[in-house]
Amino acid sequence: MSRRTRRPFAAALCLALLALTGCDPSNAEDDRVRDAIRSTLASLESGDAADFCARLADAEAEERFAEEHGGPCDEDTVSELLAEHTPEQRAALLDPQIAVIKIDEDTAGSTVNGDYLSMREVDGEWGLASYETPATRESIREDAGLEP
Repeated sequence: MSRRTRRPFAAALCLALLALTGCDPSNAEDDRVRDAIRSTLASLESGDAADFCARLADAEAEERFAEEHGGPCDEDTVSELLAEHTPEQRAALLDPQIAVIKIDEDTAGSTVNGDYLSMREVDGEWGLASYETPATRESIREDAGLEP
């Protein structure tokens, strides 16, 4: 093999190995969103309001949270939100079933444990933009362009 044919072959081999090992650069962002979702839901399940509220993406997400959940993101409202979950739903927060994540620049959305959740990237960090519960399902799905 000449030098000219070795380089493209080596480049193709490297790309194939990256794809086979799951090191596809496009998966890196998906993994970051999944990690942020898992961390956010774990802080909710533990009742750690300070950590959960710190994971809201921005002021817009804080406002939306207050509108959807009847109050600002604080210990009382997070306790009420958590009370809406059955014991099985709470357990699922620790091992969430995350469907395909759709990422569009700085927003991402997925169905998680059967409920829609959206994330927004701000300053390089993925934060919670909205979280569907049975009480908020219709408005969140409408805003996301999904069927209620």
